[in-house]
Amino acid sequence: MYKFIAIDEEGFFILPQDLRINDPAVGKPLLDQMKIDDKLTICTIWDGELVIVEPFDKPLIVQQIHKGPAGFQLEFTYGSSTPLLPETLCLDSKDRFHGQTAEQMPYVFSRKAQAEFFNLLEDYDDDSISVNNQRFDLPPYYQLNKNVGSSEFWSDIYQSGEKIDWDLMGPHPALEPILPQIKIVKSRIANYGCGYGHDAAFLASKGHIVTGVDISNPALEVAKKTYGHLPNLKFEQADVFKKIIPCDVIFEHTLFCAIDPDKRRDLVTRWSQSLEANGYLLGIFFVMPKRHGPPFGSSELEIRNLLEKHFRLLYWKRWELSPGRREGKELVVFAQKKTT
Repeated sequence: MYKFIAIDEEGFFILPQDLRINDPAVGKPLLDQMKIDDKLTICTIWDGELVIVEPFDKPLIVQQIHKGPAGFQLEFTYGSSTPLLPETLCLDSKDRFHGQTAEQMPYVFSRKAQAEFFNLLEDYDDDSISVNNQRFDLPPYYQLNKNVGSSEFWSDIYQSGEKIDWDLMGPHPALEPILPQIKIVKSRIANYGCGYGHDAAFLASKGHIVTGVDISNPALEVAKKTYGHLPNLKFEQADVFKKIIPCDVIFEHTLFCAIDPDKRRDLVTRWSQSLEANGYLLGIFFVMPKRHGPPFGSSELEIRNLLEKHFRLLYWKRWELSPGRREGKELVVFAQKKTT
């Protein structure tokens, strides 16, 4: 029995053996039974059992759109359909329409469906559309929080004394099985956004020369108190957008999701600038349809599009042993910096 089932970027279910489900008689019930919970875990029913859905982009991809007396009707893969709720629409950085069904299931328009939509609209401009003589604004997909760029914002969180959701109280459990697979030789590793330093300390314990970097001094004070005895580990207070640490490997875990998404492209550029020629990026990314943050969500499609200019992708895998509420929402990436 499957515990996970993927959806590719065209909206088709993919079985663990990389077999695409093309038959609507099989795929449509899987789409129609999808639910999303308050943890943003997407599930459906397969052979009477609950399975976690791992979409490459959004769980629903609009293939066609129809206009009738009752309004617009969206048609997804396998012929599944739902009425358009124009008040849920927003635009991503690629000017693609995103929205939600009445059950709050996220979807995105295919390019073909988006072109059809424009032809059917009464009126539209860069920031709004008109449907049934009513104008609807089109906000950006991500609801930005400009405070996340300040050290004060993060220091206040670390000093609050409350449980920090992203702190696993130790290194990410994927590191132990992943490191032997990717076979990194002894390297200088930079861990930007290291927080309490658990991951940085684990990498140092494996013989690497590690620099843990964070914008928050209170976080680093805890990291130094806990792991300062390790001779090949140091911590440094810095903003990745203002200072880079030359290294052979970047380890990413919870920085990409913590910054404003409109700075993600700049972050990837900074990673590339930090790395020596032929250096590597090892990252654990959140993939979930979360528009506000931190942590902000992302998709495999967005991550691939951001990385491919600077990096050659070597290892790409949804992690299926994620702890707690992260289950079904983590992607492990290993990539090499491009030389040209």
